[in-house]
Amino acid sequence: LGAVIGVVGVVAAACLDSVFYDSLSGMLIAGCVCLAAGSILFKNERQLLGCTLPIDVVVRITERLMDSEAVTSVHDVKTEVYGTKAVRYKAEIQFNAEAITRRCRGLGRIPSPEAEALAMELKALSANPDPIELQTLAEDWVMR
Repeated sequence: LGAVIGVVGVVAAACLDSVFYDSLSGMLIAGCVCLAAGSILFKNERQLLGCTLPIDVVVRITERLMDSEAVTSVHDVKTEVYGTKAVRYKAEIQFNAEAITRRCRGLGRIPSPEAEALAMELKALSANPDPIELQTLAEDWVMR
């Protein structure tokens, strides 16, 4: 389109012996270039400036995190889309230390085998052992 406008402007300037048509065609070509650049910028604005994930996707990710017993709260969530295949999800997450310790120590059930082993060790050291109290003390000790 720009080439056609340029040729028409040069031919009109030569035939009519006026530089007005040549300069007019130059301004029309510049306008076409500006429109094309604006169109490209508008279409790629999301990739250039970054955008956030849709709210329903953010809610699903947050709910998935909250399904874990190790997470007590998720707040201050921020997301950003990088290109077409990368997303950044940033959030403040408060963890349940007791659940994490139980998982790391293998204390899935109460009383656990580990707690029973600790209770046996404590029983050997104690003069008047109460098995339930010793197991509770052992669980408390492990949770510290």
